[in-house]
Amino acid sequence: MKQKIEQAAQLFQAGQPREALEMLQPVTSGAPGMMRGQTLSARCWLALGHRDKALDHLATVAGYVDKAPRPALARANLAQFYAMADEWDTATSILEVAVSQEPDNIELKVKHADMLANAGQWREALMIFEAAVKKFPENASLLRSTAISAQMSKQNTRAVELYTRTMAAGLADKQIYSNLIAALIELGRVDEAHRHAVDWCAAMPADIEAMAFMALLEVEVGNNDVAARWFDFARFVKGHTIAVPEGYDDLDAFNKAIEAVVLGHDRLETPPEDHPTWHHPALRIGPDINNDHSGPVGELEKQMRMAVDKYFAESPNDDNHPFLTTEPRDYEIVAWSAVLDGEGNQKPHIHMSGYLSGCYYVTIPDEVSGSGDDNAGAFEMGRPPEELPFKAEFPVETVKPHEGLMLLFPAFMYHGTVPFKSKQKRICVAFDVIPKQAA
Repeated sequence: MKQKIEQAAQLFQAGQPREALEMLQPVTSGAPGMMRGQTLSARCWLALGHRDKALDHLATVAGYVDKAPRPALARANLAQFYAMADEWDTATSILEVAVSQEPDNIELKVKHADMLANAGQWREALMIFEAAVKKFPENASLLRSTAISAQMSKQNTRAVELYTRTMAAGLADKQIYSNLIAALIELGRVDEAHRHAVDWCAAMPADIEAMAFMALLEVEVGNNDVAARWFDFARFVKGHTIAVPEGYDDLDAFNKAIEAVVLGHDRLETPPEDHPTWHHPALRIGPDINNDHSGPVGELEKQMRMAVDKYFAESPNDDNHPFLTTEPRDYEIVAWSAVLDGEGNQKPHIHMSGYLSGCYYVTIPDEVSGSGDDNAGAFEMGRPPEELPFKAEFPVETVKPHEGLMLLFPAFMYHGTVPFKSKQKRICVAFDVIPKQAA
C-alpha cells in the first residue's frame, strides 16, 4: 500500500493526477484509514477541478484523526488540506481543536494564526502571533507574520515596530520594505519612509516597486530637483504612430483585425472586484493576448519589439539614472487587452513585474481622441493612487490617445485613465517588457 502511495505521489508531482487516482483507488477503498492516501487523492481531485470529491476524501480522514499517534498534529495537517479546498471555516475549526489538544505547542498555535490570517481574520491572528512573539522575540519569520497581521488590523504603529525588528533580525525582503514604507506613509512619517526607500533601492536596484516609492517620496519630502529626474516625462515617455504592417491596406484595416481578436478572446472578462486588475465594472481584460505569435497580434508584437528596441537605443544614460542603469539585456513581452465598454476608467497603478510598460491603441471613441480640451478617456501618468495618503502635488502628464498610437513609459510610473462616456468602445492592447536578465 505504501509503495502505491509513493508511486501515486510521483505521478501527481509529474502533473498526472488522473493516473495517480487510478493508482490510489485500491488504497483508499481497501485501507481507508491510511490518511496519506486519502489526502493525496483529495489533492488529485482538486487539481482536476472536482472539489466535492476531494472533500469526500477529507471527510474520511476526519473520521480517523483521533486514532493517529498525535491527533493534534494529524488535525493540523488535515486543516491545511481543507484550506487548499478553500474551506477556511472548517480548516480553522479543526485547528482550534488541535490547539486545545496540545495547548503548549507553539507551532500549532502559529499554524492556527496563519490559518486565521489566510481567512482574513487578522485581529484574531494577531492575538495569537503576539503571544508567540513574546516567547520567540527574535524569530524573524514570526515577527514578519505578526507585523503583517498588525498592519492588516490597522495597527500601523505596531506594524512599523515589528517590521523594524524583523529587519534587525536579518530578514529584509521586498514585501517587508513595501509594507513598512506603506505603513509609514499611512502614519505620515514620510521622512522615515524615504530613508527606507533609499535603502530598498540600494539593496534591490532593479525593483520597480522600490523605484515607484522612491519617485513618489522624493516629491512628498520636497526633494524637487531629484524628483524631477524621476518624473521627466519628456525623457521617459515616448510615443509614435506605427507604420502599416505588411499585408494590410491601412492602419484602419489592421486595427479592425486586432479588434476582432480582442473581442473574440475566450477569456475576455471583468475581473473579480477583489482582484488587483479590477478597476471598473465596464472594464474587461483579455490576458495573454500574444500567446499565439501569428496573425495580426503577431504583427503587433513585432511593432512592440521595434518600439522597445528603439526606446532603448534612444535612451542615453549619461547621468546614471537608476531606471536606465537597470535596463535589461534581453526581454520578453507579455500583453493583454483592455476593453472599456462605453465608459469607465483605470485607477492609478503600476506593473511591478515589468521594466518598461506600453500600450497600443486599437479603437478610440471620438469623445476621447477629439481635439477639445476635455481629457475624458485620456491616459494619465504621475498621479499616485488614493490609497497612498500623500499631501504633495504630483507632476502629471496626460496623453490623448488615438488609433495607431504606440506609447511606452517606465513601469515605475503610476498610470491610469481619465473617466469617459461614449457610445463606442475604448480598446487597447497593453504590454510589459519583462527582463530575462538584468544588466
